[in-house]
Amino acid sequence: MKQKKPIKRKSIKLPKYLQNLNPYTAGIDIGSKSHFVAVPDLELA
Repeated sequence: MKQKKPIKRKSIKLPKYLQNLNPYTAGIDIGSKSHFVAVPDLELA
């Protein structure tokens, strides 16, 4: 079986107003009455 090559990720320079606040964030749901953000519990990692 062939081994998969690691994925190379490009480092992107974001504008200041789009800075990455948490690189481990899985998703953000912005609603009209509430907002939900999915992030891992780093204490369990």
